[in-house]
Amino acid sequence: MKIPFRMVKTIFMLILIWSYFFSQAIVYSQNLTPDEEYISIIEKIKKGEDTETDYTKLRMLYTQTSFYQPESPERDENILKMAQAWFDKHNDEAIELGNQLLEGEYLNPFVHDLFAKIYKESGEGDSLFHLLMFINIITSIQGDGKSYETAYQVISTWEEKAMMTFVQVTPADQDQVFEPNLHDGHYFHVIQVKADETGEISDLYFNIDIPYQKAQQTGPIMTTPVIIPPPPTPALQPITTYTDPTGQFSIHFPAGFSLLASQTNLIQCMAPNNGNLYLIISDYANTMKAFSDEIIKRPGSLSGESQFQAGNLSGKIQLYTMSGSFQVLDGKSYAVLLVTYAGIDYGLVVVLPTESYSAAQNWLSALVTGIQYQPTTSSPSAVVTPIVTPTFPVTTSLEYTAPDGSFQVSLPAGSSKGGEWPNIVEYQTPSQGTLYILSGDTVGTLNLFRQDLTQKQGKMLSQPVLFQTNEGDQGSMEVSTMVGSFQTADGKDYISFLVSYEQPEGALVIIVPNNLYTEAQGWISPLITGVTFQAVQPTPSPFLTPMPTPTATVTPTPLPTETLPPLSD
Repeated sequence: MKIPFRMVKTIFMLILIWSYFFSQAIVYSQNLTPDEEYISIIEKIKKGEDTETDYTKLRMLYTQTSFYQPESPERDENILKMAQAWFDKHNDEAIELGNQLLEGEYLNPFVHDLFAKIYKESGEGDSLFHLLMFINIITSIQGDGKSYETAYQVISTWEEKAMMTFVQVTPADQDQVFEPNLHDGHYFHVIQVKADETGEISDLYFNIDIPYQKAQQTGPIMTTPVIIPPPPTPALQPITTYTDPTGQFSIHFPAGFSLLASQTNLIQCMAPNNGNLYLIISDYANTMKAFSDEIIKRPGSLSGESQFQAGNLSGKIQLYTMSGSFQVLDGKSYAVLLVTYAGIDYGLVVVLPTESYSAAQNWLSALVTGIQYQPTTSSPSAVVTPIVTPTFPVTTSLEYTAPDGSFQVSLPAGSSKGGEWPNIVEYQTPSQGTLYILSGDTVGTLNLFRQDLTQKQGKMLSQPVLFQTNEGDQGSMEVSTMVGSFQTADGKDYISFLVSYEQPEGALVIIVPNNLYTEAQGWISPLITGVTFQAVQPTPSPFLTPMPTPTATVTPTPLPTETLPPLSD
């Protein structure tokens, strides 16, 4: 068929117009200044529209901008002020300073790390976002820091400090000033560091060519900033007996208790085995309810109850497990005992790391029975020997072990088992979440979850986040939004976490409602970093020559379709 000349002309003109605008778009992109390109990328990151950013290239782009300043006494002073405000629990001041700092230097990993810690402890703000920013920046730093040849390629001294935080070391000498060291035509900081856990001393190498050369042009030679540690805690006074002002109530403490703080409604003591004791002395109903509400909020799960007798008083112990102590959301597991006595408005709250609970039985027994109560204001009589020694409920850590023993997962407090399918075990978690633990064909099963994500309009929030478990195994986490959970298309917004490890035996899939995203950060981080893998020895083949195996088509395990039972209020 012959195409009319007029149509050919029209098509040709359209192609010319499209080519012109396309070429202008290319020219415009190529003509962006480093300042404009950098700011446009940062704005996308802030809005959550960043999915493909190469943070190594972004950091190098930042060094080409007009506002790159490796040396800034004002910035360094404000970071120290922010850290000190955090130490002093002045979170509003720390947050205000941090926002000002990020306005001037958004890629400062140390500031993002401080924000992640502040928001995690306070339960406010987006702790996970800042943690991911910290990880994205730190993991984009090339090198391993073990020699001049493989030194970390940093662009600021704050990247040095953040890297030391990331690899869990501190300078062996906090007062040491680290001068640039010229080696083979390049400049380095060589810092002697001490491992936080083992105390092992080693050298850490940082290539500082970029910041050093910039500082030579604009200011003095750069030195590594020193973070002022929190002021030393004053020596605590041992406490053996407390008697309230009315003389009606007194308690005798076992050895090892120290007075930490005294308030109008309670006193707080440090206890043996890294424990804390809160002795409620007034406004009993409201104060005890405040502790109970906080346990539920964490959330905590009731592990057991027991009765006891202390002289002429009867009492009850309720044992809870929860994530985080009352002072800080550290993601660790704690045993919490609420001790109440019949007929009197006094009580005890004891908080212990769960691993210390068994070792604390003796002093716990002495503590809860070391109480004396007189209904009059007369002087307290001698302590009456308890009729019945209290027995404490047994708490067991929530843990999943793969059928072949290849890996273990420490579950957050308050989790309960749901459905189970081949290669998949489901748990209901805090924050109205669902956890799927995958074993066996984890690659194929994860791909099924990814396919379902696509069907539910899944959108990745950022490039996969790399992390290390407590045992040093590498992991990767994909964080995505989606409409509907994996079990049902309910039209609600969810956040999904697809977690894989360099060890292929296990993987995790976590899903929480979007509005509980911030709340869930307290238990997701310790969950994914607490997975431990065991070396499984394969059974040796009895044949000298490998036997041929027929090729079989592997059908991926279908995703669960059951509906979760309703969540209890």
